[in-house]
Amino acid sequence: MRTPVSTSLLVLLGAVALASLPSTASAQGYAYPNSPPPPGIQRYGVVFGGSIGPGAFNFSDCTGCDSLGAVALQLELGGMVAPNIAILGDWTGHLHPYGDGTVLTSGLVDGSIRFFFSRILWIQGGIGIGYLSQDTSDGINLDSNWGIGLLGAFGVEVLQTHNFALDLQARISGERIASVTVGNFAVLIGIHWY
Repeated sequence: MRTPVSTSLLVLLGAVALASLPSTASAQGYAYPNSPPPPGIQRYGVVFGGSIGPGAFNFSDCTGCDSLGAVALQLELGGMVAPNIAILGDWTGHLHPYGDGTVLTSGLVDGSIRFFFSRILWIQGGIGIGYLSQDTSDGINLDSNWGIGLLGAFGVEVLQTHNFALDLQARISGERIASVTVGNFAVLIGIHWY
């Protein structure tokens, strides 16, 4: 039969063992605030960023329509759903200014998935709504048409910090607008926060 002293001693030893667990975990470098993060980029939580670069768009099923050079822009907002998968709301726009001040814009607003298949390489695919718009220099819309569009992209991150990356990327998209198919291509420099 245990005496009250031996029971009290067991309870005291158990309490000391439980109290020492957090200090042991901290010494082993578990995710406590004072421990350094693991090396390399850490992708988690909210994702946002943007890109800029040269681009072009052309038209098929359009008699007399030329290919046009453009300034290409891209914006994204989404989140990481796994360490190597992001779900994004994405906008890509190609803007071609004319000498009279009007601007022809081909764009795509889509939902997409970005998959990181190595530490620095990613691919992306999406589907959404494409548009073709012509605006004056005063911002007055002369004409707009909408249709379905697809996106494909590939990127390589050339600079990484704990939660930031700078990449080089190629993007291709296409929209079917009314009876015209618009094809877009761009080579961009992008910045992304994770």
